[in-house]
Formats: sequence, C-alpha cells, structure tokens
Amino acid sequence: SGSTGVNYYTTLGITTVNSNNIKPISVAVTNAKKAKGNNLTKAEIEKVVVDTINDSVLANEKINKGEGKLEDYTLLTMTGVNDINLIDVNWYVKGKDNSTLSKLRNNVNVVVNALSYINSGSTGVNYYTILGFETVTVDNVKPISVAVVNAKKVKGSNLTKAEMQKVITDTIKIVNISYDKINKGEATLDDVAYKHLKQQQSHDVQIAPQQH
Repeated sequence: SGSTGVNYYTTLGITTVNSNNIKPISVAVTNAKKAKGNNLTKAEIEKVVVDTINDSVLANEKINKGEGKLEDYTLLTMTGVNDINLIDVNWYVKGKDNSTLSKLRNNVNVVVNALSYINSGSTGVNYYTILGFETVTVDNVKPISVAVVNAKKVKGSNLTKAEMQKVITDTIKIVNISYDKINKGEATLDDVAYKHLKQQQSHDVQIAPQQH
C-alpha cells in the first residue's frame, strides 16, 4: 500500500531499508504493484528494494556531480525540479552535503524556492544571494524585481538563473544611468519612474522635457 514504516520491511527480513531510503522504496513498490496489477510477493518486494537502492546510489552520484537528470530527482522523490530549473538545481546542489535524502531535499528546496520567489517578483535580497547574485542590494532590488517579472511575462514561463543574470545586469545599467541623469537634473519621467521614487521625494527633481 506504500507504507513508509521501516518496521514492516524488517518484519519480512528486508534489513537494507532504513529511514533514509524508505520513501523512494515505498514509491517504487507502489509503482511495481500498479504495473503488476496485484500485490507483490516478498520476493518481488525484495527485488524492488535492491533495484531502487542501486538506482538511488547512481542517481545520487550524478546529482553530486551536478549531472542529475529529472528522472534522478524523481526517483529520489525530490519535488519542484523541472525542465526549466534543472540546470540551476544541479548547479546549486553540486558540492553541497547531500549525504542523506533529507539533506539533499533541503538543498533542492532552497534553490527551487529562491528561483520561484524571484520569478514571482519577491524583493527579498536573500533569494538573489542564494543564487550568487551579489550585485543585487536593498537599493536596487525593487526595479530588478519588476524587470524580472516583466521578462517572465515576455518569455511566458519562469526565468532561469542565466536569464535572471542578464535582466539584473541590464537593469543595474539602466538604474545607474537614471541616477546619473537625476543627479545632473536631467531626469525624464521614465528615469524617475524607474527609480521608483516616491512622489513626495521627487517633487523637487528637475524633469527634462520628453523628446517627441
């Protein structure tokens, strides 16, 4: 039935099942039962256990090298990994402590959540820091977050880390140009809007006439 109680396997004399590998094994047993169309025998359960443990070791090795495939993460019951973020998840978990499925799951969740929050327009600098974007600060995160959301709308799906990097680089350039123009008293309404200046902060900003 897919129970994750290790004691049930122990009762059958299957001693290789433990708290670290029970989840993928229970999923594999359920899938094998569906494929067979009936309950598995002890011998069939043992085969599923052996195969799953062997496949899990290989999957973990690939993931630790940063070469994990979707099926590897699926086998290890990792959720949130997809075609779009696979490369970025591999990048993040490579070299991390993935010695247990719990630790691997935590590492996967950290990067998946960071990607998700940034794509949703979060202004939490910590999410950018997780992905190695050290140029994002509390001073520029707001226009960057808006730019990320706009780029996501244009693309029609979540941005990858590489795509975010381009948006960040381009936005910082625009922000710096806007700052220079504002400091020179040459700001256009676009520059003020881009900097998300509050109305009460910009009443004394000299606005240059828009070019038509």
